[in-house]
Amino acid sequence: MVIFLIILIFFVVLNIFNSDQINLGLKVTGIKIGGLNPQAAEEKIKTANEEFIKKDLSLTYKNYGFEANPEKLGIQIDVSKTIKTAYDYGRTGENFLINSWFELKSFLGFNMNPILQIDEERLENFLQKNLGSDYRPAQNATLVYDEKEQNFIVSPAKEGIAVDKNRLKKDLEKIIDNSKEKNTIQLVLTQDKPEVIESETQLAKEKAEEILKLAPRPITIPENDKGTKKIDELDKEKILNLITFIPVPETQNSDNKILGVAIDEQKAKDYLVSLAPLVNQEPIDAKLSVKDGKVVIFALSQDGFLLKIEENVPILSEIVLENKQINFEI
Repeated sequence: MVIFLIILIFFVVLNIFNSDQINLGLKVTGIKIGGLNPQAAEEKIKTANEEFIKKDLSLTYKNYGFEANPEKLGIQIDVSKTIKTAYDYGRTGENFLINSWFELKSFLGFNMNPILQIDEERLENFLQKNLGSDYRPAQNATLVYDEKEQNFIVSPAKEGIAVDKNRLKKDLEKIIDNSKEKNTIQLVLTQDKPEVIESETQLAKEKAEEILKLAPRPITIPENDKGTKKIDELDKEKILNLITFIPVPETQNSDNKILGVAIDEQKAKDYLVSLAPLVNQEPIDAKLSVKDGKVVIFALSQDGFLLKIEENVPILSEIVLENKQINFEI
């Protein structure tokens, strides 16, 4: 009975101690963050990430060998998600026994893997450049607009060969807290299957056709207090240039991917930049003159304004994809 009370008191005290901080004893790849509040732990993981992305790597595959670092591969620690996961460890709900088990594991030095984020485009570019024809990632089924038929046609999916990214992430996790000057990682290539096949493109095709039918779309900015001013018109050609097709979770089965329609963010920014000269206006000072010894205003001042690029990308997306009539922000 006495032993039981001692154990109970231990867990109650531990629970109180951990109430507003990361569980005592918890580590992230060997880095001690237990006992810290999330803000202090975040600073510690940020420092670790800055060191991690600069670590020298020697990547090997068959006869290939090349130097890199995680930054060049587009891989870094997702600091905010890692800290949130660490803070949530042992806070799974109101079950005292389950939470106490997690707290005990932490107290005994549980070592959590960080959450890595990958810039897929940068990693793909690096691998294709260095692995040559051996690297052939799978291609998803997608849609291509046929000018002759005036319709979208399906480009079929293809299987391929790609780097085992899960293994690459695990190998990278192991080097975050080591002090080696150079770390060697052997790349493993494996069969790569497409996320989207031909039968999963129909909804995207219907959506894209609907979008084109509603062209042209007016592009407007606010004018005066309540008015609007048309600055451009999105015709079919411009819309086709802006939209892209990407894998998205299926509504009824989030584990499966189907083809979706989205706005290409870079092309959207390019389009907005092309509109800027039609919108941007420098401020104009009031013009004054002297008449009969008095200062007279004969031209009022005018405020300047600029077309906002980053802020208008989601607005452009709503105009194209959801057929909403919204003024651009200036």
